[in-house]
This record gives sequence, C-alpha cells and structure tokens, in this order.
Amino acid sequence: MGRDDQQGGAPAGYPPPPQGAYYAPPSAAYPPAGAWAGAYPPPGAAYPPPGAYPPPTGAYPPPTGAYPPAPAGYPGAYGVAPPAALPTRPPGAGAPKPPGAPPGGFDRYDVEAQQAANYAAAFAEELVRKQFVRKVFSLVLLQLLVTVGVACVFMFVQPVKDYVRPGGPGQWLFIVVWIAALVILIGLMCSTKLRRTHPWNLVALAAFTLVESALVGMICSYWDASVVLIAFATTCAAVGGLTLVAVFGKFDMTKRGHLLGMASGVFFMVVLVTIIVGFFWVSTWWYLAISCVAALLFSAFLVYDIQMVMGGKMYAIGPDEYVFASVQIYLDVVSIFLMILNIVGIASN
Repeated sequence: MGRDDQQGGAPAGYPPPPQGAYYAPPSAAYPPAGAWAGAYPPPGAAYPPPGAYPPPTGAYPPPTGAYPPAPAGYPGAYGVAPPAALPTRPPGAGAPKPPGAPPGGFDRYDVEAQQAANYAAAFAEELVRKQFVRKVFSLVLLQLLVTVGVACVFMFVQPVKDYVRPGGPGQWLFIVVWIAALVILIGLMCSTKLRRTHPWNLVALAAFTLVESALVGMICSYWDASVVLIAFATTCAAVGGLTLVAVFGKFDMTKRGHLLGMASGVFFMVVLVTIIVGFFWVSTWWYLAISCVAALLFSAFLVYDIQMVMGGKMYAIGPDEYVFASVQIYLDVVSIFLMILNIVGIASN
C-alpha cells in the first residue's frame, strides 16, 4: 500500500486520524434530515405567540416589603439618621487670616508673599527707628552743647554775671526767661502741628534751647564755679550710666509710665506746699531732701524717655516726634543737673 493509500491523501507527517481512518465526508444535506427533528422551526414558520412560554414556577420568593435590618451602629442604618456632613467653607469666607493679610477670601492669601512683606516692613521699621534714634540724640547733644556754652558765658564773663545775679540790675531777666521757656515748652508739648511741621519745629526747638540755656546759666551764676563743675561731672557720670541701663537693660520702664506720673503729681504738690511755706519758714535739710528725691525721679524719667526713643518695648515714640523726644531727654538731663547742683551747693555750705 502506497504513501497516499496509507494516509488517505493527507500530507506527509500529518498525524493519523483516529481509528486509522478519516471521518466520512459530510453529505450535501447537513445535518441529515430528521436528525434534529423539531429542534428548529422550519424555514418561514412563525415564532411562538406571546404568552406561549411556560409561566414562572414560583421558585423565587415573593418580596416581603421590607429589607433585612442593617447591623446595629452602622452609619445610615434604618431608623437612624445619617451623620451630619462636615461643614464646608465657601471660597473666601470663614477662614482665619494672619495679621496683615489682604482683604478678601483666604483662598487668595499668599503666605510666602505675606511673610516677605512682613520681613520687609520689619526691616524698614528697624531702619527708620535707627535714623530716628540718631536724629534725636544728635539734637539732644546740640542742645546740651549750647546750654554748656551759654552757662559758661553767665559764669565766667564777669559783667554778665554781675548783671543777672540777685540784687543786680538784671535780676528781672530771670523771670522773663523763665516765663518764655514755659510758654515755648507748652506750645511744643500741646501743638502737634508745631512740633511736626518742618522747619518751624526746629525753630521752636532752637528758641526753647536758647531761653532754657539762659535760665540754666543764670542759676549757675549764683554758685561758685567749683560747685558747678562738681555738679557737671557728677551729672555726666550719672547720665552716662543711666543711658547704658536704659539701652542694655532687660526691664521695660515704659510699662511704669503710670507710676512715674503719679509720683510726679505727688512731688509737684510737695514742692508747691514747700514754696508756700518757704515764705514763712526755710529748712536747708528739707530742700536737700527734696533735691535728692527730685534727682531720683528725673533719673527714672530719663531711663523711661530713652527706652521710648530706642523702641523695642511695650511703648515707643513715633518717628515723627523727634522734636518732642529731644525736648523730653534734654529736660531730664537739665533737671538732673540742677538737682545735683542744689545738692552739692547745699552740702558745700
């Protein structure tokens, strides 16, 4: 039997069919007639009419009208209200904003930009404060230099000294200068426009410095030069020490302004009573005690005013008030000098 007879005409290498023979070729009518009788509708026959399918057998249980209860405590369980929804914030409302944030919604707030603005503002504030401190202490130094120069004229120029001393022809000048200094001082302290308007604020400051210097010079002319020099040296040392304490001290003297105000009121009343009683009775020791208390009080005011100028404490003077600040410190130094002069003069006699 040849190669083709053995494999029924299959190609070489093709696996042999089961049972060693191929299936019989399908007939022309596949499937054979009657093999699937009734399985398919004959061609052209209609499908079964609706309702011809068998009815449901009832295998599924009819609905009972209620679902089984949900486990206890489950959110949204039957008969339990669902939890309240978390509050939502509409854009631009209800959000806390740091200080200095721009107006409007918090969604438009840029944290980094605001921090940069805060740093820039703090730097600008520090720069302005340094310029303010330099301006104030420069003015105070000029005022003190003018006062020292005028006082030297009243002390060492003999005709001037003889003219203004008590009993001399020019003793009236003391009252005039005292009234002029008081008027200018009230104007500077009470008029914000005067002490802030350039250059009239500097003009008023120069006028006050001149009349106050003349007043100090006339007081110095009443004492010996040695007493004045001792008081001057003591005042320089005291003011220098108080300035260091005010600048580098950790305490905040600006918080004690109300105490200084009350002490000043009490001291003023004591001095007023002393002046009235002085027309009838004079006590050197009482004047010495008053001078000591006044020196301590003005020393506290000097520390207070310097810290107000330096800033960094609870209260500070604004940069526009450089004339006001210079007058305050200048009066503190002059008052301390006059009280020490009185103490040294009384002790020397």
